Parts: sequence; structure tokens; C-alpha cells
Amino acid sequence: IAALLIALAPPVFAESFTSWMKDADKASRRDRHARAAECYGNALRLWKKGDGGGAKLEALKAKASAHAALKQWPDALRDLTESIRLASGDKELLMRRGRAYVETGRERKAITDFSAAIAVDIDYKEAYLARGRAYQKLGDMKFAREDYGHACEMGLTDACSLPARPKPAGSVPRKSATTEKTETSDASDPLDAPACFGFLNKCFDEGDSFGSCVSKLDPC
Repeated sequence: IAALLIALAPPVFAESFTSWMKDADKASRRDRHARAAECYGNALRLWKKGDGGGAKLEALKAKASAHAALKQWPDALRDLTESIRLASGDKELLMRRGRAYVETGRERKAITDFSAAIAVDIDYKEAYLARGRAYQKLGDMKFAREDYGHACEMGLTDACSLPARPKPAGSVPRKSATTEKTETSDASDPLDAPACFGFLNKCFDEGDSFGSCVSKLDPC
């Protein structure tokens, strides 16, 4: 009789990382972002090493997306920061966190992340555009124009309609980037001056962020 009762009993749902991930993905596809965030959170609480580090990273990224869709920026930032700890060289994660910082009015932290993304991929045109916008919000049009110019030259048309880099007085044609790099005597770009590199290194050694150090370059 006991065996018969066991056989007839309904199956018990075993909660696991995988089962919660399936529920989260289903909720996400239906744009039920609050439910998706809850399910991803439950999945992460049940995550074990056997589930794989890659699966944990995907859960964190998806949870951050759900929070971002709900404009829950502190929660999104927390998930993105943990994701970056697992994948420090992921330029897309750095961009996403930078944009979340902008949403919370923390442009200097955003600039640090956009700059880190550019360090990973020097041709990351979207990062130049995003960093330019962050500089513009801070009122630093000098660096904003530089970044808009780089993004435009790389083919990002959205950047071309934004404030361009000012032309030098006298309407002298601007030299190409290649020519400028080869002429070591040209000091028009403050970042080419040895004194500026020394200033940046000292600033970094003192613990300041990249964005903070760059914003102090004007005296240099």
C-alpha cells in the first residue's frame, strides 16, 4: 500500500539553479521584468560550482538587464559590478555599467568605465560617443568634442551631428591623425606632452580615478 501511495503522489518540484533560470527566461521573454529579476535572484542563491561560472555570469547579466528595464539602477549597478568581477575584460559590461552610472548622475565613474572599455578595444566607437556625452554633462566640452570627433571619424554618424572639435584659428587645414602622431614636435594635443603623462601617473599613484585625473589635465 505504501508503494502504491508513493507512486500515486504528485511529483515534487525540486528547486535548483537550472529550474529558476528557466522560469526567469520565460518571464523575461514576456517582459515580466520584476518576476524575471526575482527568478534570477533565486537561481543565483542556489548556484553551485557544478553549475559553472559561465552560467552564473549569464544570470547576473540577465538580472542586471531586468533591473535596468525597471529603472532600478542601484540593483543593476550591483549586478553589473559582480559581473565585471567575473569578466573584468568584458567591454560590453563596462559600457553597460558606465551607462547605468550616467543614469544615476555619476558621470565621473561612467567616464572611468568608458575609458576602461576603450582600453580593451581602442576602436570601440560607441564608448567614445558615450564618454563624450558624459564629459558634456560635466561641462567639459574640450574632451567631449575630442571623443565626438573620434567616434565620427570611426563611422558613427550619430556623433557627427554633435559639437565638433574646434578648428584652429586662421582656417589652416587640419592634419591627419597619422601625420600628427609622426610629428613629435607638435604639442597641440596636451596628452602628447611628457609633462602630462607624468601628471597622470602621479595622479593614478595617489589613487584618483581615470576620469578624475583626466579632468585635471587643463593646467598641464
